[in-house]
Amino acid sequence: MAITIDWGNRVIFVPQDFLTPLGGALYGLNVDNLRVALKSLEDDEEGIVFPDTHRHSLPLTLAGVTYARGVEIINGYTVEFEDGQYTVVCSGANHNLSDVKVLNSVSLVIGNAAGLIVHSVGSGLSTAEHDKLMALPELDDIEGSDTLAKVLGLVQHNFRLKSQVYDADKNLVAGRVRIYASAVDALADENPIGEYQLAATFAGPGQCISYVMAEV
Repeated sequence: MAITIDWGNRVIFVPQDFLTPLGGALYGLNVDNLRVALKSLEDDEEGIVFPDTHRHSLPLTLAGVTYARGVEIINGYTVEFEDGQYTVVCSGANHNLSDVKVLNSVSLVIGNAAGLIVHSVGSGLSTAEHDKLMALPELDDIEGSDTLAKVLGLVQHNFRLKSQVYDADKNLVAGRVRIYASAVDALADENPIGEYQLAATFAGPGQCISYVMAEV
């Protein structure tokens, strides 16, 4: 289904199948794609007589920092996502969707940030935490290590990160993690001992404000 607009009530309706499945109950929304769809509806014979749905600002580079494009829903329009128990992870532009979203069961991961700054994606551990992890015995030297294998997998020991989603600042906001008891299984992507859905939100480049890893 395509996005539709109830022009009289100024409600923008976003069907679930307009979104990109990310695995489990996570779906992605490229806000720039939403903007393009809205602009197309505004240009239609029905929509051209109504006020604009949004204001758009292009990416801007200042002093070596690229600031993200912006999409602002204006003129009293609201955005209604098709109701359901799922989470929408936004990317592609800064936006004000949280301010204009119609309240229902759908959750929104905003993904706004000031600049598009490229940085390396690591484990998220501090130097001290990393050193402590490296000091642990190898799994093969520990009896009854299934639980420890899962713990180590979640701090990037014999794991695979799949279906990654990044926001405009290259922050990792969603993904699927599989963990394994051995490096052999991890390399072959065989016999996973656990699978988890990652969901994170950021206030800016590298500024994580929430991080959830839920077993699926």
